[in-house]
Amino acid sequence: MAARVSPLRLLSAAMHLLVWPGLMLAVGGWRWPEGWVFAGWFVAMCTHTLVWLYRHDPALLEERYRKPGSGGQSRADLSAASCCCRDGSSSSARSPTTRFSHRWCASRPSVGTA
Repeated sequence: MAARVSPLRLLSAAMHLLVWPGLMLAVGGWRWPEGWVFAGWFVAMCTHTLVWLYRHDPALLEERYRKPGSGGQSRADLSAASCCCRDGSSSSARSPTTRFSHRWCASRPSVGTA
């Protein structure tokens, strides 16, 4: 039987999943139903995936928690993973400023409106 993921890593994943509702509250407030629907869907999907992998394929879950470049990966794999992380974080850093600059995008509700 393959080694299971440690309880500390599972607790860490649960804490990260609880950040999403907090982000939706900080960004959109209570009156942003689209954000809450997305946060609920995202948390449910990630929780289901983690539980399914923990029960059915713990070796794959353990592999997902490994540091990039370890476990026999080549140097090219490490470079590809680094580029994906860099590009993903730069696009998410850009998205709030570009989203509200287009007229066809719905504006975010302000926190103080009734």
